[in-house]
Amino acid sequence: MEIISTVILMLVMLNPMDKIFLLLLLRKKHKFKDLSTLIFQSNFIALFILLLFAISGTFVLKDIFHIDINALKVAGGIILLFIGKNQLEKGEGFTIEKRDHLFSMAASPFAVPLIAGPAAITTVITLSSIDMGIVIISTFFALSINTLLMLLGLHISEKADHRIINAVIRIIGLFIMSIGVQMVLTGIKTFFLL
Repeated sequence: MEIISTVILMLVMLNPMDKIFLLLLLRKKHKFKDLSTLIFQSNFIALFILLLFAISGTFVLKDIFHIDINALKVAGGIILLFIGKNQLEKGEGFTIEKRDHLFSMAASPFAVPLIAGPAAITTVITLSSIDMGIVIISTFFALSINTLLMLLGLHISEKADHRIINAVIRIIGLFIMSIGVQMVLTGIKTFFLL
């Protein structure tokens, strides 16, 4: 049950709808096969980055930078507030610039910061300090689902109404803002209880 709730939390942080919206824009000029390759490459890179932060993030924070995990929760919560606010107001999280080669976008901006962005990185570091095993499994499943949803988004791209996608992105933005507030409150509360 804990894995399921962590996977759901990770999916909210990954926000597949945001990526689907950008894929709809790219679908007009690129082939389905090329965009499918982009999806697999970017999610694989994002998985590697998130697992790296899940495994070493707490060590880097505490032993190298001497940052308390509660400070990260507050900082991550504030970042989530801004990301959620942007999605709630504009119906989109990020914009992409034109590139000469589609696959140069796999690492940046798709893998980082679109998939493995501040919200997802903060979440894996924070949760890995509680139970690293669950975070690693949940991250793998969440990115697998993210990959499938992005591929599904390509299939429905020509039939999808951009207004509906924008509405869903705005709703997810509200959830992200709420999670951000909860992270800030939890970080402050835990800090003062120590």
